[in-house]
Amino acid sequence: MSDGVRTCDGCHVLDRAAGFFGTDGDSSFDREPQDFKIPHLRNAYQKVGMFGMPPVPTVRAADGAFMGEQVRGFGFLHDGSIDTIARFLSTTVFSLSSEQARDVEAFVLAFDSNLAPIVGQQVTLTPTNAAAAGPRIDLLLAAGAAPVAACDVVVHGILNGVPRGWVRLPSGRFRSDRKADPELTDGDLRAQAGVAEQERTWTCVPPGSGVRLGIDRDEDGCLDGDDPEPEDRTAGCAD
Repeated sequence: MSDGVRTCDGCHVLDRAAGFFGTDGDSSFDREPQDFKIPHLRNAYQKVGMFGMPPVPTVRAADGAFMGEQVRGFGFLHDGSIDTIARFLSTTVFSLSSEQARDVEAFVLAFDSNLAPIVGQQVTLTPTNAAAAGPRIDLLLAAGAAPVAACDVVVHGILNGVPRGWVRLPSGRFRSDRKADPELTDGDLRAQAGVAEQERTWTCVPPGSGVRLGIDRDEDGCLDGDDPEPEDRTAGCAD
């Protein structure tokens, strides 16, 4: 429904056999400075939780007032800047009424998915919230350890003043983003999180994406902590 070029499902394709859950693999040029891949819709429901946004000329009915504690701070659009799907559908790219935008939002939030509901969930452990965060971490780990894993589990946080990452291995231990580091247990990571300014965030990510999202973002085999350019797969490790 963009500029009259296609209907919504002309780009946001549902083809389970091909692995398309809201995208056809093409890119879109809709009033952006660069082309973007047409996003899948399979996890749109997991992004709900950002409420309110500053007024923007191209977005209808934006509300910049404080709306209480946020469940998450990253919303919709490629940069996460829009709080709800209905708000996104009210941008000048579309020609929908407010009621139509809400109807399409309801459809998108119910869009078919090949991901388990736990994918995308995360929890941060601090020195003071173990009673609340601990059971949620247990839940994420159980999902990753299931016979058919619902997700990969990655952990991020600061260690000795440096941002670090870990990924859960099939053994249940965690591999870090530095090749020379020994594997850690979940207990080791929780103990680190018990130190001020060393909080740890556990995240359930799509199955098969744990290494990329946890310890090797450019997937060049050189782990992020050893890689001089962790976002450039042409750089690689010095050795």
